[in-house]
Amino acid sequence: MNPTQENWQALQKSNTIKLAVSTSLWLLSFALLNFINWNNSPGLKWIALGLNVAAGVYMIMRNRAHLLGLDELQQRIQLNAMGTTLGVGLISFPILITLNQAGVLAQESDLTVLLVVMSLCYLGAVLLGHLRYK
Repeated sequence: MNPTQENWQALQKSNTIKLAVSTSLWLLSFALLNFINWNNSPGLKWIALGLNVAAGVYMIMRNRAHLLGLDELQQRIQLNAMGTTLGVGLISFPILITLNQAGVLAQESDLTVLLVVMSLCYLGAVLLGHLRYK
């Protein structure tokens, strides 16, 4: 292995770890936000909301850095997966809202279901992309 390839692999590893940490921080801040009751502690809820937004912005920045560090094929796989996930999200959201209003889904579950659907879609699209270009 040449030094350039070792540097690239070290950068990939570093970017991946930073992305995982930032995503975990956002997820934890989101969980905290949902466990606080607005009625009992509105001030704490606003602080948790601010932390969630800050963690989300940090996660976006880390995701961008991660994508810029990928090679062209990996960027293409990620872009295709993100485009597919966006499309699934745009199609699923009105359906989930309609099912929620009809009483088919539990109250307030539509956004959680949407996050799960989009996450699974993204994971599947990335895996299919890797299989397609092997």
